[in-house]
Amino acid sequence: PRLVHSYHHAISGFAARLTSEEVRAIESMEGFLMARPSRTLKLSTTYTPRFLGLDRQSGLWVDSFMGSGVIIGVVDSGITPNHASFMDDGTMPPKPPKWKGSCRFSNKTLCNNKLIGAIAFRGARRPSPNDAKKDGHGTHVAGIAAGSFVDNADVLGLARGTASGIAPKAHLAIYKACSIGSCSNADIVAAIEEAIKNGVDILSLSLGQKSLPFYDDDMMIATLSAIRAKIFVCMAAGNSGPYRKSVENGAPWILTIGASTHDRRVSATVKLGNGVEVEGESGYQPSTFNGTGNIIFPGFGGQNGTLGCKKNSFNNTNVKGKIVLCTIYEGTYRDMSINVKNAGGVGMIVLDTSVQGATTLSYDYVLPTAHVNVTMARKIVNYLKISNSTATATIAFNGTKFGARPSPTISYFSSRGPHPYNGGIIKPDILGPGVNILSAWPVRPGPNPNGPPGSYFNFDSGTSMATPHLAGIATLLKNTHKNWSTAAIRSAIMTTANRFDLDGNPISDDYKEHANRANATDMGSGQVNPVAVIDPGLIYDINPEQYIQYLCGLGYNDTQTSIVAGNSVQCSVVGSIAPENLNYPSISISLDPSKTKFIKRTLTNVGDANEVYNIAVEEPKGINVVVSPSSIQFSQIGQEKNITLEFSSKGMPLNQGNILDGQLKLDSGKHFVRSPISITIL
Repeated sequence: PRLVHSYHHAISGFAARLTSEEVRAIESMEGFLMARPSRTLKLSTTYTPRFLGLDRQSGLWVDSFMGSGVIIGVVDSGITPNHASFMDDGTMPPKPPKWKGSCRFSNKTLCNNKLIGAIAFRGARRPSPNDAKKDGHGTHVAGIAAGSFVDNADVLGLARGTASGIAPKAHLAIYKACSIGSCSNADIVAAIEEAIKNGVDILSLSLGQKSLPFYDDDMMIATLSAIRAKIFVCMAAGNSGPYRKSVENGAPWILTIGASTHDRRVSATVKLGNGVEVEGESGYQPSTFNGTGNIIFPGFGGQNGTLGCKKNSFNNTNVKGKIVLCTIYEGTYRDMSINVKNAGGVGMIVLDTSVQGATTLSYDYVLPTAHVNVTMARKIVNYLKISNSTATATIAFNGTKFGARPSPTISYFSSRGPHPYNGGIIKPDILGPGVNILSAWPVRPGPNPNGPPGSYFNFDSGTSMATPHLAGIATLLKNTHKNWSTAAIRSAIMTTANRFDLDGNPISDDYKEHANRANATDMGSGQVNPVAVIDPGLIYDINPEQYIQYLCGLGYNDTQTSIVAGNSVQCSVVGSIAPENLNYPSISISLDPSKTKFIKRTLTNVGDANEVYNIAVEEPKGINVVVSPSSIQFSQIGQEKNITLEFSSKGMPLNQGNILDGQLKLDSGKHFVRSPISITIL
C-alpha cells in the first residue's frame, strides 16, 4: 500500500512512502542508483493564431490539415470537458488506431474525437480529471494548443472574435498531475509515463521548478524517455524574470519557451484630476461604472498601511470609496483587486515598477481597474505627491484596440538564461505569445463566477500560455513532415524565428520599458514564425543517443549518466560530446581570450535538391569568427554537410563574465537559416 507509482517507461524506478531507515537499507541493494525525496513544482502561469500569421485559407494551417490526427498530451491541472473548445463539431477525425489511453471522467461521454482521453494522478489515487473551478490553468493551456473553433468568444464582452487553438483539428489527451498551483514530481513522472504508453505525439508541460543537475531532476529524465519514444516535448521557461539564470527546464532534448507580447490591448484610461490622461489595460470593464474617486497609495511615502495591496495592507487607512494604487509584491494581480474590494475601495490602479516595465495585464479583476506601465505610473505618483490628499482620478474603459507598438516584445516575467547546469546551451530556445492570451475557462470570469453554466473564456499570462502555442506549432509541423525527428522539428522552429519586431527593430525587453534590446539569453532564437517554419531549408539534426554522449561531455560519472539514460552507461564506451559541439540550432561557447576555439555543426538539406548556401556571420563585439567552408552546396535532399566555426579575440579588452551576441546566417536566396551565437568570456 505504500507504493505510490511504479515506472517502466519514463524513469527506471518507483515512488513510495518510505522512512529514512528503509531508504538506507535499500541503498545497499544491488542495482540501486539513487533515492531522493519528492519535490513540489509550480504551474508557470484568441487572437494569437492570426497575430502569428496562421490563416484559414493558406499556409501552414492548410498544409498541415490543422494538426488533424496528431495527439497532444497536456500535463497540467486537468480540463473542463463540456466546454465548446473541447467539443467535436463533427469535423474531427476519429481517434488514431495507435491511441491506448482511457477516459476517466465518471461520465465517459465527456470524451469525444477532440478530447480523446483524460486521467488524473494524485499519489496512488486516480481522482477526477476535471479542472478546478477557481483556477482554470489546465483548461486555458489545452484551449491554446488545440481548442476547436468557437465563434463569438469574448471575455466579459471584450476581445470578441472566433477563438481557436493553434492546432484546432488535433486530438487532446489530458493528464492531470497538479491541483491549484502546485504538483508533485512523482505525479508528473507518472503522467509522462502514461502519455508514453498511450501513444501521444506531442507533450506540453507548463510547469517547472528551480533548475537542478539533470541526474537530480526526474522531469528531465522522464522527458528524455519521451524524446527517445519520438515524442516532441515543449516546456515553459518559467516566470521568474527578468532575473538572470532564472530559466527552468533547460535540457537540450526539450524545447524551452519564453513569453512575448502581442499587439492587442484591452484599453482602460486613467484621467487624473490635473487633466493628464494615462493609458492602461483591464480585462474587467463594467458599463455602469462611475469611476471617480480620491486616490490613495497605502504604505507609500509615509502614508499608513503597507505596499502591495495584500490582505493586511490597509490597517490604519481608510480606502472606502477611494481608488487605490497598488504595486505587486506577492500573490496575483487579481488577488490585489479582491483585497481592495473587500477593504471598501471602488477602483484600483496597478502601477508597474521598472521591473515590470512595459508589461500590462488584462486580468478579470473584481472591481474597476487599470494596469499601467512604469512611465504612466510615474505620472500618477508625481501627481499624487504634488496634490496629496486632494488627488482624484477617473477610470474610463475603451474596449479592445489593435496595433500596439513595439510588438512583439519579451515580457518582464519570462525567465532568462543562462542555464546553470546545461553546459552553456542557450535557453530559452524560442518566444511564443504569453501575455493576455484569451482561452477557455471553467467559470464566468470577473466578480460574479456563479454565472449560468456555459463556455467561458478568460485572459491569462505566463510562459504557461506561450508553451502550448509552440506545442500547437510542433503539431502542425509533425503533420506536414511526418518523418522528421524531434530535433528536426525544433531546428525548424528555431532557425526560422524572428529577431525583429513588426516594425523591423530588434525585439526589445519590457523590463525597464524597452530600454534594452532582448539578447540571446533572454529570447533564444527569437519570436516563433509559423509562416516560415514549414520550409526551413536546412536542419540541425540530433540522434537521441547523442544526448547520452552530451551527458558524458557535461562531466557526469557513469552512475549519473545511467540515472538520466535509464539504462547502464559507461562513458568510456559510448564516448562524449562537449555541450558546445552538440548539433544544436543555436551556438554558445565559453572563450578564453588568449586562445582559439573550434566548434562544428552538421547541416541536413530538407529544401530543394540543388541549393547553394552562402555563409555569413554577424560577429560578437571584439570576436573574430571564421566559418569554413564559406559556402556549402547540396545536390540532393537528406544530404549532410559539416561546417567549422573558429573563434578568437580581436585583441580589444574583454571582461570576464561578459556575454556577447552574434548571428550565424546561411542564405541560399530561397531559404534563410539563422542561429544565434552567444559567447561567454572566461
